[in-house]
Amino acid sequence: MPKLTKLTGSEYTNGVLAEAKRINNNETIRKQPPTEQQVRLCLRVLRDFHIHINKDNIPRFNSVQELELWQKKMIHDKLYDSN
Repeated sequence: MPKLTKLTGSEYTNGVLAEAKRINNNETIRKQPPTEQQVRLCLRVLRDFHIHINKDNIPRFNSVQELELWQKKMIHDKLYDSN
């Protein structure tokens, strides 16, 4: 079990600020258009769920967030609507 330590006020503040910066960076990335690598990763995840889609059949998305939401919807539909 890891050793618990007490943080000083400045250590705590620095940790919170670092986490806020990380979240901000992630959100900035999610607002950008998806890269080829992100599209390929999406295809690999979908294949893990036995959803086989040709790369050319993936809709064009304006942001990574839209691609992620589409991916989640595809997985949801496969799991719950294919009965």
